[in-house]
Amino acid sequence: MLNWGIIGASGIARVFCNGLQFSKTGRLAAVASRTPGKADTLADLFDCQTRYHTTATKICWRTTLSTWSTFRTSISAMPRR
Repeated sequence: MLNWGIIGASGIARVFCNGLQFSKTGRLAAVASRTPGKADTLADLFDCQTRYHTTATKICWRTTLSTWSTFRTSISAMPRR
């Protein structure tokens, strides 16, 4: 199971989380936003318990090395245009 963390609770994040509900191999593990209300709204909508109300830089420093490594691997595997 691949755990996904969303940084930024905008419309694109909502669309991504909606698609993630149908994934057999991934789940929403955390939502982060500089605006607490937006992070809470998105997390509530998709039944996610872990929320961060801070900037992306602070979140990255708090993550474990293995989690950050997984995130980097996922990003590098994304198709390039």
